[in-house]
Amino acid sequence: MKLSERAYVNRAASICYLVITLCLSVAYVLEFVKKARGPVYLVAMLALCLVPSALCWVLYKRNSETQAIMYLMGICYSVLYAFTVFTSNSIVTYTYIFPMMIVVTLFSSVKYSINMCISSIVINAIDIIYRMIMDKLLGVTLADMEIRVAGVFVVGIFLIVSTVCLKRTNDMRMSLINAQKDTTDKALADNLNMAAKISADIAGVTGKMEELGASVIHIQESMKQVADGSNETSDAVQQQLHKTEDIQRYVTDVKNTSDGIMNEMQMALEVLGKGNSHVVTLGEQVKKSVEANNLMLEKMEALNTHAENMNTIIETITDVANRTGLLALNASIEAARAGEAGRGFAVVAGEVSALSGQTKDATVNIVDLIRNMNEELVAVKEAINMVTECNRAYAASTGEVSESFNKISTSTKSIGNQVELMERIIRSLEVANEGIVDSIQTISAITEEVSAHSGETYDACEKNSAMVQEVNAIVNDLNAAAKIYASAK
Repeated sequence: MKLSERAYVNRAASICYLVITLCLSVAYVLEFVKKARGPVYLVAMLALCLVPSALCWVLYKRNSETQAIMYLMGICYSVLYAFTVFTSNSIVTYTYIFPMMIVVTLFSSVKYSINMCISSIVINAIDIIYRMIMDKLLGVTLADMEIRVAGVFVVGIFLIVSTVCLKRTNDMRMSLINAQKDTTDKALADNLNMAAKISADIAGVTGKMEELGASVIHIQESMKQVADGSNETSDAVQQQLHKTEDIQRYVTDVKNTSDGIMNEMQMALEVLGKGNSHVVTLGEQVKKSVEANNLMLEKMEALNTHAENMNTIIETITDVANRTGLLALNASIEAARAGEAGRGFAVVAGEVSALSGQTKDATVNIVDLIRNMNEELVAVKEAINMVTECNRAYAASTGEVSESFNKISTSTKSIGNQVELMERIIRSLEVANEGIVDSIQTISAITEEVSAHSGETYDACEKNSAMVQEVNAIVNDLNAAAKIYASAK
């Protein structure tokens, strides 16, 4: 049970009073044991110490907030203090009032503190006057007495000042508490209005929570379908990844083949270049051969002309030989007619006739040689014509071959360009395929994460569904509590 402020102060003061009286009781029991005090004095001292303390606790048990405890403590301790001071031979017994002055501050009563201070000063003044009159200072100097009076007076003044400060502090606190009470009453009224509003809002929240519960169940079913779909997508992506890797291998093979074709095309272009240069050289040689054959034909034509001229000369020589033979025959005839005189001329005529016969024979041989030479020249001319025709055919074929080589070179270069284009396309395809592989791997990883997150979301949906039910129960409890709070006020 929570104590009130007055009950808390009464209990604390009673405990402190009990502690003080117990300490004094123990001290005087020790005095009795040391035979410094008699039994009657000890009984009186114990009665003055313990009986008021017991009465304080009895009053506290009956009414914990009663003010009788404060007055009982003040009166009984004043009597106890006067008894110890008047009956003691020690000057320091005046300090017994100091613990009680500290206890007095608990009650925060200025009047009570002044009374305690005045009573302690009066008791000490009476004791000092009595001792001075009765001359019982027992060696105590006047300075000690001054210190005793000053100590009790100063402690009393401090007690009064402390009590006044505590009183004012408590009054200020009470004013603040009253102000806070007004604020609290206003806040309580606002809270009541807010409670009614909260109750209405809770009713709306209850409906929303029911809708949220249905939505969570729907999301739970959807996330289950998403998880299943994510698993299927992950399997499909894995299959597509394997196929894409196969495509990547095919692209690599095609790239290697394209590189081989490109190398072969380079070699073919080099060979075609060399062949083309050889064909050009051969064409030039054929052209030179044709020119030489043409020149030879021209020379053969000139030679034929000279042969024909030689036939004319031979005919002339033959005619001259015939005429010479006729002349020799005539000369022989004439020499025969002349007899002895013409015998020398007959010899000359015979020699001329023999020379004419030899000339005819030589002319016949020359004619045969020229005829044979003409036949050989004709054969050579025909052969040269055949060689010329062949050279012309070779020249034409060489031109066609050169043109074919040029076309092949052009086609090969075009094929090389196409192969280069195909190689660039293959490289682009390889890069694109690598990008596809990376994208598929990323999609696969994302799909796996989505699948995992879908499973986690599904589990979270189940937890959220349970939490929605719990929140719904809490909202219902809050609604009931708000209604109870409003009705209680």
